Amino acid sequence: MNGLAGNSGMVTILGFPVHAYPILVAAGILCGGLVAALLARGTGQEPAHVWRALVPVCLWSIAGGRLWFVLFPPLSYLNNSITAPWMLSHFFDLNVGAVALWAGGLGLFGALPFGTFALVRYASHHRLPVALWLDIAAVALPLAQAIARIGNGINLDLYGAPTTLQWGMLVSDPAQRVGPYTDLSRYPLDVTRFQPVYVYEMMLALAIFVALLILFTRFYQHWQSGDVALLYIVFYGTGRFLLESMRVNVSLVGTLNVSQLVAGIAALAALGLLIRRHMRPAVQLAEVIV
Repeated sequence: MNGLAGNSGMVTILGFPVHAYPILVAAGILCGGLVAALLARGTGQEPAHVWRALVPVCLWSIAGGRLWFVLFPPLSYLNNSITAPWMLSHFFDLNVGAVALWAGGLGLFGALPFGTFALVRYASHHRLPVALWLDIAAVALPLAQAIARIGNGINLDLYGAPTTLQWGMLVSDPAQRVGPYTDLSRYPLDVTRFQPVYVYEMMLALAIFVALLILFTRFYQHWQSGDVALLYIVFYGTGRFLLESMRVNVSLVGTLNVSQLVAGIAALAALGLLIRRHMRPAVQLAEVIV
């Protein structure tokens, strides 16, 4: 979740205005948890571990996601003079300080490693097969991502360049505009449509979910434990790398899009590890034959 919190991210439930994003994140977690529980049962694991592990995994993911966002705020924040040093120096500012999680701001590339750490720690503590549980999580995660991305659309914070396509999205909140698109005389709020990158990422996540679900349920016996988790990184990292080239409200380190950089490196590293894991038996067989 990027961008400044505002009325664009609010919905009304029973007459009360609430932020849509946390509701959709919670819905995504619930749906992902249900899928993970079914997969756990199918592999002879205790499904109750899914719900027990979710608590530390979610807490660590939120901490990591917020840390990433604070360290690498998007352009919509920088345009409003809200930088990483500012948020850290105003740590307890309840509006947009580092602690103001409710104001919006989570970074997936911070949430993933922190959540993975929590899951590995939980599985190790309970003497569960760590690689298997990472695979289960990798199947369920993209479903949760797809649902949560709907919140990005409501928040108007995950979009690309202007487009004439019929499915383009309006970014009607001036605080969410960045770069040249803040010139409302050239890009009026009520008529300028932008590429809905959140929709593209939602479609990417759903495609990854379906692909990994099929691989896990039908062909898991042909893979090594941990392969599905590596495939998730390859698929999502590659897709995210490409989608980042479309986004305009990005996080920069110098002139580099830090999310794109991390996505590309992660995808290449996971692919290399996957190839190495499956080349080893072939090399060992060749050594025996020689």
